Formats: sequence, C-alpha cells, structure tokens
Amino acid sequence: MAETPAVEPTTMAFSPPRSRPLRPGPFAFALALCLAAAAPAALSQDASRHANDIALPIDDPAAVAAGGERFSALCSVCHGAKGRGGGKGAPCLTCSRFRHGGKASELYAHISGGIKDTLMGAFGTMLEEEEILNIIAFIRVHTAERYAAGEID
Repeated sequence: MAETPAVEPTTMAFSPPRSRPLRPGPFAFALALCLAAAAPAALSQDASRHANDIALPIDDPAAVAAGGERFSALCSVCHGAKGRGGGKGAPCLTCSRFRHGGKASELYAHISGGIKDTLMGAFGTMLEEEEILNIIAFIRVHTAERYAAGEID
C-alpha cells in the first residue's frame, strides 16, 4: 500500500469579492446618444456636478418603476423612502447634494463597489448592470420631480 504524502496546512487570507467593473457595451453607448438628445430639461439641473454621463432609462416608466422596487428593497432602509434621507443616517439622494460625486457614472461606481470608510456597501455582485442603471434613473426622476415642485434648487 502506497503512503500518502504529508500535506502542510496553509492559511488563506480572506479577500472580499471583487465587484464587476463598469464596462458599458455598444448598446449602452447607442442608448446614451438617444437619451442625450431626448433627456428632460429638469434632469439637466446642475449638469457639471450631476451629469447623466452614462445612459439612464429615465424615459422608460417600467425601468424607473423597476428601479424604485429595487431601491425600496435594498436602499430605502438607509436612504429613506424615495431617497430623501433619514433611515439609518445615510444621505438624501434626491436633494442634489452628493459628498462623493453625483455624476451617474460615480453613482454607478458607488452602488456597485461601495464607498470606502462609510456604511455604503457594494452591491455589484448581487445587482445586474441594468438594475443599477434603473436605480439611478429612479433617483434622477425623483430629483427632477423635487426640482419641478420647488422643493430643491
């Protein structure tokens, strides 16, 4: 009978799962061109800080509603209903003030990869690209509604 060679125990360092990098495909670029031409004026408020620099389905009520459902399930506990803050102390997302950048691509990165040294966790491993874009569209549409109602300026 052959002897089994001795195997030395090894220790493995824990490494958190990596989130998927943002890699929009050709469809996303085509959609971005279409949306850039048709985006509502209210959504272009303060474009330098809060630009929709990636394609968002803001003109698709079904996508915005789907984003709202995912937001309610995953985000509202901390960010409050419709992103108005409250919850567990996380900031308002529909007040047009962002500490870590308010461009759509930055919001995508925050949702996907989290924000270091904050309670904002990474959701990139549990949400598809379309779901994240829908959530951002939901935030943008509700921000535009607040602008239109004169709640924010």
